[in-house]
Amino acid sequence: MVMTPGQFALQDLHRVLRGAQATAGHLLSAGEGVLLRRLLDLDGQAGRLWVRLVARKGALFRSDSLAFDDVPEPELALSELQELDLVHRGIPWSQRLKLLRVPELKELLRGLGLALSGRRQELVDRLLPVPQPDRVGVWRVSGGALLRRLERLWFRSGWRDRSSLLLERIGQVQWVDHPITQPVAAFPSRADWRDFESAVSGLESPQVLLSSIEQAQPRGIAFRGLDPRPKRAKQLIEQLRELERAGESQGCIQAYQALLDAGVRRPGPVVQRLAQCLGRAEQPALGAEVCLHWRERVAPEQQPALERAGRRLAKKGGVGWPPMAPLRKAPVRDLVLEMVPSRPRPRWGPERLGIEAAVQRHCAGQEVLQAENGLWTTLFGLLFFDLFWLPVPGMLPVPGMDGPLDLGSPVFVAHRAQAFQDRLDALARGEGAEILARHHEAGAGAQVRGVIWGLAPLPVLQEVVRGAGPGLVPVMERLGREGWSARRGLPDLVFVPGAPGAVADALPSKLSGELLCVEVKGPTDSLRDGQAVWHDRLLRAGLQVEIWKVRSR
Repeated sequence: MVMTPGQFALQDLHRVLRGAQATAGHLLSAGEGVLLRRLLDLDGQAGRLWVRLVARKGALFRSDSLAFDDVPEPELALSELQELDLVHRGIPWSQRLKLLRVPELKELLRGLGLALSGRRQELVDRLLPVPQPDRVGVWRVSGGALLRRLERLWFRSGWRDRSSLLLERIGQVQWVDHPITQPVAAFPSRADWRDFESAVSGLESPQVLLSSIEQAQPRGIAFRGLDPRPKRAKQLIEQLRELERAGESQGCIQAYQALLDAGVRRPGPVVQRLAQCLGRAEQPALGAEVCLHWRERVAPEQQPALERAGRRLAKKGGVGWPPMAPLRKAPVRDLVLEMVPSRPRPRWGPERLGIEAAVQRHCAGQEVLQAENGLWTTLFGLLFFDLFWLPVPGMLPVPGMDGPLDLGSPVFVAHRAQAFQDRLDALARGEGAEILARHHEAGAGAQVRGVIWGLAPLPVLQEVVRGAGPGLVPVMERLGREGWSARRGLPDLVFVPGAPGAVADALPSKLSGELLCVEVKGPTDSLRDGQAVWHDRLLRAGLQVEIWKVRSR
């Protein structure tokens, strides 16, 4: 028997609910437990109708708009759902008005002897003080809020939902058939769960946000998608920045320090804000001390900013400053292209392309990949593909994952230390191209985090790996150890190894034919800290890196 869309959707619903019940059933109130059991018991027309209603935008719907092939008796299905308390009538007049069409609004106005002219909102405003009986059948579907919370618990993510299962079924998405590791309860108590949900739903004052961050317990990597602290920290920083702009830097110092004491993730920007506030509060020497203390403890791409801030504050405070070792700088090549002014950015070349694509097209005689970070994450995903699916406890708790929960975090390597080091050793021995081919075949277009299957054919990717040689190791190691945030700043273009050549309208013009990483900069672009750090790392790894400065003819 061929299943209908409603039956598939109902099947997905039960799959998610059973998974959430197994790991989060203890978090539900008595009423939520009853509602969950009712949803698990949904079947037939009523079940097929409810899953469609709850997928709609907004909870209100009109009964005369229900037309589904596998729900031939919508009135009967609505009656069953009403008995289960999953749909409701008696919607307030102000909300029912939102679902009335303009002709229906005018008909009501005509019957009341009121003016019919004006826009829709004007018609609604005239009718608002004159409640009318429900003639079209407006209902509200309930249970959707609980379903969305349970989906977050089961998928361990604030954004994934059952739609990913549908995309898989219709062939739009293919997942790796990976082992399911034993899931762990997402929250130890209902209070912790509600605390997370409140962080998702609203803003609080700076004092409340800071208190909640300080009191919250750090969550394991398996639950980083369900950790309220990062979201609250972001909200707090935004509010503190507003206070700074209002000239209240002194009042922000304690809050920034408390954020650092609480172990906020990626502390670099917070350290910089704290140091700046100390400088404005006539404590520049203390600000320089803060920068120096944290300089080696923040992410590499954040260190140059602390170096500049600390040096400036040290000079202002009359104290010494031990400088960092300078970063290696990539050589510069000048390139002249035709520019066409446009907004928000100018277009380049005869085809009027973005600057990176225009440079790629200008070098048509060479094999050039417009890479940025996509090439490198693709190589990482393929070279370490088998490590993604190792049965690390709790990291693959549900089917249909594009990678383990710890992927893109520093603990990814810690959980697979020996296997990761063995793979780096294999890359250093020059085995990368063979590993790439093996995993490229095994993945076969499945959703794998970081991998862009259409970026380049396999032979081209293999040439990149061969051309990078041992220099590929530090790139892959940094991505593995520092997480996905480390990818920001990787060069725009990669010239695939080939025959030596030349670039027209460039100085110098000759290309060696070796692997070349290129950062493209327009007339008003400057090098960002993350890019400068990557250039230093790549150059130290023995790779060729250049900055191509493009100017107009």
